[in-house]
Amino acid sequence: MQQIKRLTGPLLVIVLLITTSLACGSTRVTSPSVESTAEQAPARPTEEVQTQPPENLEPTVVPPTQTPALPTHTPTPSAPPLEILSHQSYMDAGWYHIVGEVQNNTDYPMEFVKIVATLYDENNKVVGTDFTYTDLGIIPPGGKSPFQTGTDKWAGTVSYKLQAQARQGSLPRQDLVIRSHESYVDGAWLHVHGEVENTGTTPAEFVKLVITLYDANNNVVGMDFTYTTLGTIPAGGTSPFESGTDHWPGFDHYEIQVQGR
Repeated sequence: MQQIKRLTGPLLVIVLLITTSLACGSTRVTSPSVESTAEQAPARPTEEVQTQPPENLEPTVVPPTQTPALPTHTPTPSAPPLEILSHQSYMDAGWYHIVGEVQNNTDYPMEFVKIVATLYDENNKVVGTDFTYTDLGIIPPGGKSPFQTGTDKWAGTVSYKLQAQARQGSLPRQDLVIRSHESYVDGAWLHVHGEVENTGTTPAEFVKLVITLYDANNNVVGMDFTYTTLGTIPAGGTSPFESGTDHWPGFDHYEIQVQGR
């Protein structure tokens, strides 16, 4: 009996050690699927998440009933690179003409300025087309040039549309000066004559004069062009010129431009 009692103490210790070992081992057993689920689950809100703005900040939310203020003015759209300023149509010996003026609103010269006219009937159906180029071969920055179209295919025309296109060019020589000019009427014709001087150091060729006719409101009513009487103006020399047109209704004043090479 005493021998059993002597063994009881060690046995109890052994049993306690085994029990403790098993209990500790069970806390280290994990399931991979549980860990995966925990990583993918969305995080729960913590007590640090604020659902209201801090007391020292004012909310910037506009109440739903408040209407934002409207602009006090409407921005002005920028002018197109090539702007057709004024134009009108007229008939002459069975031909339908459109005369007008285009302005270069860019910062560089424009050349080969093409004007395309589309003619429409009362149902807005195309009944004819025409095109031309401005009479000034190169329009300088901010400059203007007249144009005129003409077609005998216009039956049924009640309206038209004009479009302009061009490409960037280079300024022509700037040493040609109009020394004098005046206009006069001869029967049904309006004439403009004058003189051009070549102030440069090289001869000038193909010197062209372009005349734009305006009414009292600066609307284009007609145009004409001519070349100097001398085909080549020597350096320091001059040449006369004269133009004439029979279309000048409402004429009030004119402008002359010169170009050459």
